[in-house]
This record gives sequence, structure tokens and C-alpha cells, in this order.
Amino acid sequence: MRSAHLSFCNRSVVDKIQMHSPAAVDWSVLDEHLEWALLLRIAEYEDMVLETGAGTLATPKRASRERDADHQEEPRSSEVSVALHAVTNYVVRLATLFSKYYGQVKVLKVSLHDPRINMRTAARVLLVRAVEKILGSGLALLGVHAPLDWKM
Repeated sequence: MRSAHLSFCNRSVVDKIQMHSPAAVDWSVLDEHLEWALLLRIAEYEDMVLETGAGTLATPKRASRERDADHQEEPRSSEVSVALHAVTNYVVRLATLFSKYYGQVKVLKVSLHDPRINMRTAARVLLVRAVEKILGSGLALLGVHAPLDWKM
């Protein structure tokens, strides 16, 4: 099992990378199949939430106020069940895929001589951060608190 401990050098690399916008990253430098599988899975998240109506799961009070204001019906238990199942399935599949990825790919690899390796590292760190945010959001929809401000 890979150690979660980062050296001081790698921590400064991560801090510098986090200042970059995902839009400024060249995602084409990602060359592992699992990286592209993760990107595709991340891209499915918003559609899954919208299609299942899962966006109202985590905030029942807000959703109730919005329904009252719009005079909408309460979601049926079958709709809530479908949304819960979809979110749970999504979170489990993303976590499984990420676990496989993290076990096979060295995310933090820095080179003094090859800037392409550093670009790949930046893209990988931002990919990991995106997975972290999506998993946190998915767990929040399920009402599960996930501490995302952990220290290594």
C-alpha cells in the first residue's frame, strides 16, 4: 500500500499546482487509461444529479421551502429511492475507480529536466482534487459528512 506521507518537496509542488486553474491545465498530457476513465466518470456527475433529482436529497428544508414557494408536490418515496440509489452507485463506482488509479499511478512525480512530466503531475494533482470534490459532494447528497480538510 502506498504511503500517504508527502515529503516537504512534494508538498510545495502540490501547493504550487493548486494555484492553477483546471482550465489552464493541458489535460492531453494524461496518458493512463484510468485517468481518462476518471475524467469521464467525473463528467457524468452533473447529469446524474440532474436526471435523478438528487440535488434535493441533502437539503430537505431548502427543498421544502422551494416546493412551498412554487406549490410543487413532494417527491414520491420511489423518486427519492431512485436518487439515493443513483448517487450511492455513482460514489461507489468513482471511489473504486479512483482506488485502482491511485494504486497503479504515481501522481507526484517531479522532474528537473522534463517539463512534460511536471505538466502531467499538475494535471494528475488537479484530477485527484476533482475526485475529492465530487466524492465529497456525492456523500453530502447522501447526508454523509466527509472531512475534506485532512492533513497528510
